Amino acid sequence: PEDQLRLTFNTQPAILTASVACARVLAENGVTCEIAAGHSLGEYSALVQAEALDFADAVRIVRKRGQFMQEAVPVGEGSMAAGIHIKILNEYIEENSRFFIQLFFILY
Repeated sequence: PEDQLRLTFNTQPAILTASVACARVLAENGVTCEIAAGHSLGEYSALVQAEALDFADAVRIVRKRGQFMQEAVPVGEGSMAAGIHIKILNEYIEENSRFFIQLFFILY
């Protein structure tokens, strides 16, 4: 149910799973990366992509991470926002277009 997926201890493993799945589909279609990096939750996707962390271990860690976050801030009392100015993003994409697809999925 949607209300359960919105809980961060469920959302974070779901996002990790989707990110890793996207990277694997890209790899199966010949789109691979030489390096992997991520920020916050994206770090775990990057570690899995770099084969530095097993996917199953990453899911367990991320679920626990989400559980701790959920315990720290009760449901409905907190939020998070992240952003980048669209001009900066467009410039980056133009300069690094061949890497953008990999970066998007790893950093997601």
